[in-house]
Amino acid sequence: SENAQILEKPTAPERKIAVFGDSISEGMGILNGGGLPMNEDPTLSYASLAADAFGAEVSDAVAEGGIGVTVCGKGYTIGEVLDYVDYHNLGTEAENALYSFDSNPDAVVLNIGTNDGASWNNTYRPIVPSEFVAGLKSLIKKIRSKYPEKPIFYVYGMMEIGDYAKSSIELALAELQAEGVTDIYFIPVSCTKANGEISYAAHPNALGHSRVSKHL
Repeated sequence: SENAQILEKPTAPERKIAVFGDSISEGMGILNGGGLPMNEDPTLSYASLAADAFGAEVSDAVAEGGIGVTVCGKGYTIGEVLDYVDYHNLGTEAENALYSFDSNPDAVVLNIGTNDGASWNNTYRPIVPSEFVAGLKSLIKKIRSKYPEKPIFYVYGMMEIGDYAKSSIELALAELQAEGVTDIYFIPVSCTKANGEISYAAHPNALGHSRVSKHL
């Protein structure tokens, strides 16, 4: 347009949150209900919408489709992804420098576990509670080591009908509490499929993300 102009960069919000999760946090299927990258929009996900409502921005985000605490269709877990992120910092010229995690968010949002009870290659692998609890405790301790004293909000249930991870999550958080790892808040939410808020492969659509963001 002849009247187009470049505007000043908006002032970044002072509040920040970090987000760790799977395809739900990626925003899979939000745009037009497809399963391709062009159909993803994390800025319309529950986490980003909640950040907007609090006048915050998502400063750090690690989310990958199909990933879980103990299993993944791609052969690695979210804990291993965090190790990779920690090892390669694209923002520095120093080879193999550690990622600094220095954005200093005010809070951390974690949404993981849905894929641990899913079917991969047409084979269902039920959650092994002892493995899941140990893996989740290790993951949360790793996140807390990067963001000391920051509250962690564990959101879960957006794609679950039944209880194949919720009880294990609650057990892991209880054990962490007993070990002195505190300031972790479990936020169970109702399944978007049960509410008819679904898009690609039963992922939540924009309405589902909006509803959960308001719950937060």
